[in-house]
Amino acid sequence: QPGGLSGGVVLIRLAAVEVRADDGRQLGFWGGRTEADDWAARAATRLTGLLGEHAVVVPEGRGGRGPRDAYALVPIGTVELGEPTARRAGVAHVTSPWPGRLPAPSPAVVLDEPVSCEVLDAAGRPVQVSGRGAASAAPVSLVIEGRRRPVVAWAGPWPIEERWWDPDGARRAARFQLVTDDTDAVLAVLRSGRWWIEAYYR
Repeated sequence: QPGGLSGGVVLIRLAAVEVRADDGRQLGFWGGRTEADDWAARAATRLTGLLGEHAVVVPEGRGGRGPRDAYALVPIGTVELGEPTARRAGVAHVTSPWPGRLPAPSPAVVLDEPVSCEVLDAAGRPVQVSGRGAASAAPVSLVIEGRRRPVVAWAGPWPIEERWWDPDGARRAARFQLVTDDTDAVLAVLRSGRWWIEAYYR
């Protein structure tokens, strides 16, 4: 207004004028590739030339039931930088349903080595999972390195049974998402009667 604002702004209405399918790529604010994308691609190419083709790796979606299975680090030379995983050269986009797979969101931190823990019920007994995928009781406590923390929310189990036809390679496990009273969210897995923490959601 020529004379200045007559009052405070109380409403901003945004309307979508163009939409596109979700192909797994986060575009810049104005859409398309950004200059930063090109800088990153050039830097990666230079590092590959200096250090070797296997020294620079990027994550690639592979599909799987656990957080360590869903992605793999591959040499950067085997992918087309800037392209969604579905169109990367020589790589098939994984669309398998993966029964027992964890729901989104994925954990933020996946541990290199699982950390031993205990998941206890109200009576102080370890929570177990039956062959039909039913928990013996609700998780009440999470014990890590002797420190017990109350569980305020949980989800699961997500049971998996892989390679059941192979006596040497068969694997059974059940995963739980646990939130403790200090808002620490973890992914715990019960495997061969023992509890482990595989990842954190923080």
